[in-house]
Amino acid sequence: SDEVLEHLAIEEHERWFADLRADGWTYGPGVKDPIAKTHPLLVSWEHLSPAEQEKDRDALRAIPQMLADVGYRI
Repeated sequence: SDEVLEHLAIEEHERWFADLRADGWTYGPGVKDPIAKTHPLLVSWEHLSPAEQEKDRDALRAIPQMLADVGYRI
């Protein structure tokens, strides 16, 4: 459902956010800088643009097909 998809997208962003923060990354405007470990998307879900939020939703929508491609199904 749309509600489950939204919940999972938020959870995935929070997981990604926590992983980067644990690795020493911080917010930085502009482009991602792997040397300085700054990333413009290290913001809360609510502060992501609708297009960036949709990227997380699209990644989740792709999971059933990725699993099917390797012989699994949900």
